[in-house]
Amino acid sequence: MPDEPSGDRANLELWATSRAPVLLVSIDKIRGEPRHPAVTDEVGDASAPSTTVEHAERSEGDALFTEQGDTLHLPEDARSLMPTIPTSGGTGGSTSVLAAPDPGDAVGALLDEAAALSQDGETTGPTTSTVDGVDVVTGSFVIPAGGWEFWVVAVRAPDDDAATVYVTSAAD
Repeated sequence: MPDEPSGDRANLELWATSRAPVLLVSIDKIRGEPRHPAVTDEVGDASAPSTTVEHAERSEGDALFTEQGDTLHLPEDARSLMPTIPTSGGTGGSTSVLAAPDPGDAVGALLDEAAALSQDGETTGPTTSTVDGVDVVTGSFVIPAGGWEFWVVAVRAPDDDAATVYVTSAAD
């Protein structure tokens, strides 16, 4: 995440939702020489969740996430695979996982909607590559200097019915 120190890291979060628990795993790998890992447990004593994230079925056109009053929506033909989880990203932040029939269309739709919300925003992508037969489409949007941003990665293997789309947002 942008507000965290640099270096390789993994983050595990267990969320209570109204349907089932969600284990959110984030791994950030910094390129460079391999290093011996240092393990740091910052959890301490874990307490019971104070809130439960509502898991309502969402589909195209429904709200995906809101940052600083701007709302992005699920792209055409997309559906949510889990609720949007509030994750740390500056003064805001969320993580969502979607299914969409076409990874490029889903990423492009999110980037287009974000660009239409702000003339100050900067869009990167969609960028498409194929890794071991898996189509990967990435993109990002940022409103610099006090704005909000998101990153999106969509993957689809040859035999998958739909792409899995990972969206992470943050705000300053």
